[in-house]
Amino acid sequence: MANPRKLKINIVVGGRFHAAQLYQCLTTLGHDVHIYATSPARYFKKVPRDRVTFIPKPAQLIQKGLKVRAPRIVSEWSSTAFDVLVSRIMRPADVIWGFNGDSYLTARRAKARGEIYVCDRACPHILTQEALLVRESAELGYPYARQTKRTLERFLGEYALAEKIVVPSQYSARSFPKHGIEDTRVTIAPLDANAPKSAVNDADKMTFDGASETDILVGMVGGSFLRKGILYLLRAVDAMGRDDIRIVLRAHAKGILKHPEAAQLCQKLRVVFVPYLEDINRFYRSLDMFVLPSVDEGFGMVVYEALRNGTPVIATDHVGAIDVMTPGEHYLQVPAADAKRLASAISSLAEAPAKRAQLGSAGQAFYNARMQGGGHYQAAVKAIVDDLVEGRS
Repeated sequence: MANPRKLKINIVVGGRFHAAQLYQCLTTLGHDVHIYATSPARYFKKVPRDRVTFIPKPAQLIQKGLKVRAPRIVSEWSSTAFDVLVSRIMRPADVIWGFNGDSYLTARRAKARGEIYVCDRACPHILTQEALLVRESAELGYPYARQTKRTLERFLGEYALAEKIVVPSQYSARSFPKHGIEDTRVTIAPLDANAPKSAVNDADKMTFDGASETDILVGMVGGSFLRKGILYLLRAVDAMGRDDIRIVLRAHAKGILKHPEAAQLCQKLRVVFVPYLEDINRFYRSLDMFVLPSVDEGFGMVVYEALRNGTPVIATDHVGAIDVMTPGEHYLQVPAADAKRLASAISSLAEAPAKRAQLGSAGQAFYNARMQGGGHYQAAVKAIVDDLVEGRS
């Protein structure tokens, strides 16, 4: 094992996720870190380009070239192909930090060489998540392409090989013991907000087509229909029977509108769809409240983004970001998949501007105190690496 004060650590990630934040934490701690990713180096902010090896998945090339979504079987094969290539070209290291689903073969080779393997899993255990989404699909009548047996075996194989499984929240962590994984192998590393607040003046807000100055704007970010609980938000606002509430979704409409009930409600409620934004902060500052009605949200950085901008937040108990927040003080909490309780929470803020202002101010104060000096994620990462090294010494 190398000097524990400077380890060679390889990060393996399909996409980006929070790999740049992990890189910054590990290098700040003095370690020698390299990223192997399916995203080009330019997308990893504050990471030197020579510290990123870009290996695109075949499915990415198909989607970019043909402008169509690759079939599930192609995506599955692409993950395996990426994993095979990384396992063969990756430099020797002390620790392999692999993101779940893209590092099974890499982990096997690493373990054979005596290297440490850490599995980073943002969401709950794959079997817990799969059961939840299958149930939601049946309940809401929305199609869900189940994970294949091969994919599940890869995910489960990574859990079995990992000396540590790193998750961002209690919501994700509590699912693993239910599947026979020891508590001692599951560690929570809560994420810090990773996007700076824009320099735009707080008074500079957006206007939305069709919304009047007197409308109460209820915003949300995210387009995964089943996971994000979008239909529950639509049902909640519809049940309120108010003409002055407008839902503003920072999401792609296509996947939402293919559900008949959702399409009907979007038209009835005059839902506003907002395209990609260079400055998401202006979006949050333009809202009267932000709602994250997710039925499955391993963390939910959008909660912190809303808090940072002083926007009052409503979130479900399946959102990981609420771990260190106090319900009723920093945000309002509702049960997941409960449109009636969600409607009640939205009504309580819609009818009380002073309560909205107080909740938004308290949430922003929490965010500022939480992020002042930062370091929560870095401290967790340091503790994980130190524990692994001590366990090998």
